[in-house]
Amino acid sequence: MTDEHIDDGLWVDDPELVEEDASGELGAALDDEPGRRGPATPPRRDRSGHRRGSDPDDDDHDHPGKLPRWAVVLGVVVVAMGLVAGSVMWWYDRQLDPPGPPGDEIAVQIPRGASTSGIGSILERNGVIPNSMVFNFYASRKDAGPFEAGAYVFQENSSVDLALEVLAAGPTGQSIDAEVVKLTVPEGLTVAEIVARTHEKIPRLSVDALEAVLDDGTVTSTLQPSGSTSMEGLLFPATYDVRPDAAAEDVLGMLADEMEIRVQSYDPSTAVAELNERYGLDLTTYDVLIVASMVQAEAAGADEAATVASVIYNRLTDATGQFPFLGIDAVDEYGAELEGMTANQYRETDGPYNTRNSRKGLPPTPIGAPGDYALDAAFNPADTHFLYYVLTDVGEHSFSATLEEHNRNVAVCRQKQLCG
Repeated sequence: MTDEHIDDGLWVDDPELVEEDASGELGAALDDEPGRRGPATPPRRDRSGHRRGSDPDDDDHDHPGKLPRWAVVLGVVVVAMGLVAGSVMWWYDRQLDPPGPPGDEIAVQIPRGASTSGIGSILERNGVIPNSMVFNFYASRKDAGPFEAGAYVFQENSSVDLALEVLAAGPTGQSIDAEVVKLTVPEGLTVAEIVARTHEKIPRLSVDALEAVLDDGTVTSTLQPSGSTSMEGLLFPATYDVRPDAAAEDVLGMLADEMEIRVQSYDPSTAVAELNERYGLDLTTYDVLIVASMVQAEAAGADEAATVASVIYNRLTDATGQFPFLGIDAVDEYGAELEGMTANQYRETDGPYNTRNSRKGLPPTPIGAPGDYALDAAFNPADTHFLYYVLTDVGEHSFSATLEEHNRNVAVCRQKQLCG
């Protein structure tokens, strides 16, 4: 058959049109034929095989009465966030006002110079409030404080509001107890010496009990670096009022709290940043405490403490090569004491406190408890170029910047039989 015999009206290029014709006019014609029922109209499909007017991803689209998937997910997230927020608020409320009524009365001594955050730590340690962090946050929101030093009578298991009311009323004006014990801790003592002295003054507190609360982490300090368990240099030397019923953790906790209070008074983050910029070092607050402990051991008194501190910092940054090691006798002697050796024996080892022949930079911990003037010197060293010092009179060091000058001073020291 030739093209001229083809009826153009019957030739269709688009199969969709054929489908439409078949399901439309042709289907209607069959339906109209008497006695014959046409086939059911097939669903319309596009070229990809899908039904026309449908979506292959139809399940992901809205249907009457069915929530979209995104709305379900959003709802789950909102509910989860609500549960978390509710849990946090429930916990926060429990820290502000713990369950149960306030308990027994307890006398607490607030030391001089204690900040609001320091007071929070003291109250938590004594069981007055459950959480010092929440206490500090709440007190700052209320603009509470500062508070007076002295003896207060609180109740155990108190709400933060109740504790703040007691503080706002001021101290009782009386000693905590007629049988209070005065515990005096001199500057420069090691932890072992502080423990021994505390037991000597308060015999009912055994050395084992005092050591246990330090070793098991009952008494800690925010000044400790991460991973450290040593409390060396973190117990402040001062005179304390110890009540008759005080436990080992109460007594040593007072010393730890007091050191935190004293250090915070120097605004340590700012002070340490200034020291690092001044000397080109990368010190931490704990490092400055290590320096303070060396100043306490080496300086003859408050008048020369800042100069001794400057020598230590100058040696840490020495560019002349004269001090590959720090060379502080008191540090070597501390390490020797730990090992039961003489200082000269210890200097032949590679011990961590051997600053003559082994240890570069600072020792790993303080070597004793620094007092006020040593702390002040470490945070505010004198501006000098000195690298050396040696005793040239009783209770007096001579300082020098050169080895030649230092040797002359050493000769004076030996002449006066002040050094070997």
